[in-house]
Amino acid sequence: MSGRSDIALDPRGRDEAMALAAGVAGLPLDAIHASPRRRTQETAAAVAVGRGLPVQTAAALDEIDVGAFTGRAFAALDDDA
Repeated sequence: MSGRSDIALDPRGRDEAMALAAGVAGLPLDAIHASPRRRTQETAAAVAVGRGLPVQTAAALDEIDVGAFTGRAFAALDDDA
């Protein structure tokens, strides 16, 4: 669970962001919004390339704070039930 941890995309995440950007390349966009988290900013930036649109940061899109569960795998949460 990433929660509000402010981590960058890893290589797989960057590949997925590039695939997303390619997948939506033909769609018209009027704006690109992202949460303040670095990984969402990087993903939005990949989509914005070549569109002439800035990435607009929206605090309302921020992830849920999951407290002590941040950074833990979902499978590990079973032990805390």
